[in-house]
Amino acid sequence: MRVVIPAKAQSTRCKDKNWRKFHEEKCLVDILIEKLLRCEIDAQDIFVSSDSQELLQGIVDRYDVNAMLRPPYFARHAAPFGEVIAEMVSKFDADEDVALAHCTTPTFDEHQLVIDEWRSVNCRSIAVAQEAPTHLLIGNNGSMQPLGWSFGMHFTCSQDLMPIYQMTFSFQIMKAVEYREFRWYNAPDCHWYVPEQTHIDINSEQDFQDAQAIYRSRFG
Repeated sequence: MRVVIPAKAQSTRCKDKNWRKFHEEKCLVDILIEKLLRCEIDAQDIFVSSDSQELLQGIVDRYDVNAMLRPPYFARHAAPFGEVIAEMVSKFDADEDVALAHCTTPTFDEHQLVIDEWRSVNCRSIAVAQEAPTHLLIGNNGSMQPLGWSFGMHFTCSQDLMPIYQMTFSFQIMKAVEYREFRWYNAPDCHWYVPEQTHIDINSEQDFQDAQAIYRSRFG
């Protein structure tokens, strides 16, 4: 299995989130690589995709993984991520299993369980989803409506709600040819892996700080 870690140098909503210090002098990319190396994954099957040659060289020196230098167009915020995915998997043979592993969900540590389930279930793709908070509202401020429950006399207690899930983007696996066809993380008939714990996907500075606190609590 090949594993690609998308980790461009800059991010718009949380500055340098992939590469700045997150825990004990390690950045999010360091933390993810060390988790993957504890799985049945060899360093030479890990590819870090970034637009910074300097950052890539540092990570190659530390872990002996592969550098995947991303062309500038595919590092732009405006670049459709479907095109970025297709570009990242373009070097792999069509029938190779390829995992996309995002470093921005640092508390997720069940990569081997996802790999095992991928190998045991007959599916075109597998991805991680987690149960969303209860009593969700949908719409804009002033016109929000309950999602899967009702106000007033027909109110549904949380334990009786139908579960709603959200994709975490932390880890997903497909054949390389499937990524090139769907230009997304998963196929429409995806098999979903649901972890017991919830995880923060870092999109803002507050998310970064919250994830640091949870990471310290769970992993020390």
